[in-house]
Amino acid sequence: RQKYRAVEQWMEQWWWLSIPYASVYIIAIFLGQAWMRSTNRKYELRVWLVLWNASLTAFSFWGACRAVPELIHSIDHYGFVYS
Repeated sequence: RQKYRAVEQWMEQWWWLSIPYASVYIIAIFLGQAWMRSTNRKYELRVWLVLWNASLTAFSFWGACRAVPELIHSIDHYGFVYS
């Protein structure tokens, strides 16, 4: 618990930063959509999407390989509520 106290204090102090960041993100989404509609160029993204999905698959598999043994250990030794 004490290990994360500095992070908690920082988040309590700077929580308001999420509002302008989210606002800029939402504005960028709408401006990007409008810009894409105004241009009639088609982008060939199939290769990039395949690479993106493959990397997400590898990352998810790696995360599952790390998390599932810990979950099984927690349930086996401490019960479902602890896990």
